[in-house]
Amino acid sequence: MDSDLFRKAFSQGPVMMFVRENITGEWPVVEASCNVEALTGWPREAFLSGAVTHADLIHPDDLDRVRREEDAWKSNRSPTGINMKYRIVTRTGDVRHVSEFTRNVLSEDGGIQHLAGYVIDVTEHHESEEARRAAELAEKSKSEFLANMSHEIRTPMNGIIGMAELLTRSGLTDRQDSFAEIILRSGNALMTILNDILDFSKIAAGRLELHAEPFDLADAVDDVANIVAMDVAAKGLELNVRIDPALPTLFVGDGGRVRQIVTNLVGNAVKFTEAGHVFVNVGGTVTVDGMAMLDIRVEDTGIGIPRDKLAHVFEKFSQVDGSTTRQYQGTGLGLSIVASLVDLMGGTIDLDSEAGRGSVFRVRLDLPIDSSEGRRQRAPVDVGGAHVVIVDDNETNRIILREQLGAWRFRCTEFASGDAVLAHLAGERGGAARTDMIILDYHMPGMNGAQALDAIRALPAHANTPILMLTSVDQLEGGDSFAALDIQGSMPKPARAGKLFELVVAALRDARAADAPGAAPALTAIAPPPTPPADDRAIDVLLAEDDAINRRYFTQIFDLAGWSYAIATNGRAAVDLWGRHRPRVICMDMSMPILNGIEATQRIRETEADGRIPTPIIGLSGHVQDADRAACLAAGMTDCLSKPVSQAALTDALAPWIEAERDGDRETRAAAG
Repeated sequence: MDSDLFRKAFSQGPVMMFVRENITGEWPVVEASCNVEALTGWPREAFLSGAVTHADLIHPDDLDRVRREEDAWKSNRSPTGINMKYRIVTRTGDVRHVSEFTRNVLSEDGGIQHLAGYVIDVTEHHESEEARRAAELAEKSKSEFLANMSHEIRTPMNGIIGMAELLTRSGLTDRQDSFAEIILRSGNALMTILNDILDFSKIAAGRLELHAEPFDLADAVDDVANIVAMDVAAKGLELNVRIDPALPTLFVGDGGRVRQIVTNLVGNAVKFTEAGHVFVNVGGTVTVDGMAMLDIRVEDTGIGIPRDKLAHVFEKFSQVDGSTTRQYQGTGLGLSIVASLVDLMGGTIDLDSEAGRGSVFRVRLDLPIDSSEGRRQRAPVDVGGAHVVIVDDNETNRIILREQLGAWRFRCTEFASGDAVLAHLAGERGGAARTDMIILDYHMPGMNGAQALDAIRALPAHANTPILMLTSVDQLEGGDSFAALDIQGSMPKPARAGKLFELVVAALRDARAADAPGAAPALTAIAPPPTPPADDRAIDVLLAEDDAINRRYFTQIFDLAGWSYAIATNGRAAVDLWGRHRPRVICMDMSMPILNGIEATQRIRETEADGRIPTPIIGLSGHVQDADRAACLAAGMTDCLSKPVSQAALTDALAPWIEAERDGDRETRAAAG
């Protein structure tokens, strides 16, 4: 072997080369590159003289393993190489991680004559891998901690908020009711902070995923308006919402996150506006490739933001100044989360503001248009009296759900575990006791909600039973979203009454419509309490509204005013109930299934042509432009209000007609109208 040539070829490289020779069963180093000293601290001559051996370098804790691997490999008598990773101890005592690749060099008689190989210092790579694994472990621990904390916090908060909601409907004195309202508002404020922190943590960890599916943009924006309606009314503000009627109805995207963007922007605007208005304007353009460029603007007349602070508004934990934090509270995460969500969706957000002159936030998103089915209208199937099974290990939550569902005329059965409900369902005999729907808690000891769901679906009688999942965490333990489960819906705890009602009724309607596709739909569907009068006596207000949340909002206003009322969830039902109850005034939503507001009004006016005194009809619309208002009046409506409708505006519109009717002066009022 030309050792000089060997040394010249490899002495300058980063890889330490060596040759070990089989001398009477020993394997001393007989050749090595000059850079051996840079790695080990020992001069090349120390190895060639035998003063330092290969085994002397190997860390004591790795030596036995390396010898076993090497002996097993050498016994194969094959030129095939072996790769080993181990630690060495340098002359100065430092520990380095190395990777060795060695192969047999066979003699003519097939024996192993030499071992030739190289060693690479991989300490930095190993440390980076260790750091990566440590970071992954830390991230996993943080995620598990946040999930557990979410559950632990949401469970008592569910009791606080749920019981406070029940208290506000239990006939309290004014003073007690104000206390309950403070508890409810404070609980909701805490939940907002919790949700912000969890979302921020997911975004920071890169774990927030978007789920694309068809959603109704108008419904999403209207939901936001309903959420903030009470705060708007309490501050005496005007909330205006406009959605360009030329825009398509359905888009493909993460509707929940779009709703969150609008909610945070509108909530922020309401928080910092003491007088004036908040205006939500949704416009955009449709492109030829089936996409829409949405432009969502949220404008307010609030305190505004100084020009020198605009660049910091979207930063984490940012507030304009310390006094703002004290006066308006909040985490300073809301706008940061909005900016992150918009960025994840590939959109842009900008802000124009000036201290004392309000603010305008503008979000631009490109979303695909969903044109597969158009807007689906749910048939108004009667779901009253359905049997709902509640499965939750938390007793307080079971009480709240039982009270809420009972108030909506559902029959309830409760179980504290997945095993208990499975035993019940397996022994079910049908009939009146048959389970129509299951509300299942996800986070339960023993069998969690997902496991219970799989077991329930394995029962033939319940393969298609509607199931709603209540969650105190934001995703499944495997990291998937709840949308991946075979369920009809999910919602986080605390379960807000309006959203819970909407999900339960929607799932039951779909299930019953699927069971009897040829059956004629009932005229009315279940509505929140109180129920319409059973007899045909006169009432103050007939509310025709298909949206469950709007019904709850309007009926709370009627309750406060002391007005009696009946509820119709579609236009045909409104005509029927008008004929039975002779209401003093009608609130008529413009967009309803079967008959819309204009069609229902026209039928009522046709019937009144036989000499009846005209009933005042107040239209309710989310898009009252001049043309819309003219269509309402042309159909025979008395007036038309734009949603969202404040308590004051609704009361001012209805009270004169109700008072005139009670005073026996309907004819005069009708003539004046």
